[in-house]
Amino acid sequence: MKLAYEQQIYIETQQKQIEIQKPKVEAFEAFLSTKNSFTFNEAAKALGTGQNRLFVKLRAMGILIEDGPNHNLPKQPYLDRNYFTTRHVTVRRSRGDETVPQTLVTAKGLEWLRRQLTPIHIDHAA
Repeated sequence: MKLAYEQQIYIETQQKQIEIQKPKVEAFEAFLSTKNSFTFNEAAKALGTGQNRLFVKLRAMGILIEDGPNHNLPKQPYLDRNYFTTRHVTVRRSRGDETVPQTLVTAKGLEWLRRQLTPIHIDHAA
């Protein structure tokens, strides 16, 4: 009897937690459905952190290239899995316009990152 009661309490607690999280899940799903890819700034906001913290975390996890001319570009396995895509954008510099690669996070990648980062607290002090 006691075990059945404890299981019922556990189930009710889990159902309450689902109800609490439901609006967040629905908002995240709606966000994902609006676009095919996101800038790092948009992705970071959706993940509840800042762009620079996200870059630091993904470099530390070995997902992004750490230095050199391809700094902050995703490594090939993550491109192959369609978690990221790149495009070239033109930026204005004091010495003239320059075309540089920009990493975008796909909707699939954003959901994957959410799962990867959920158990790992992103250090907001970084």
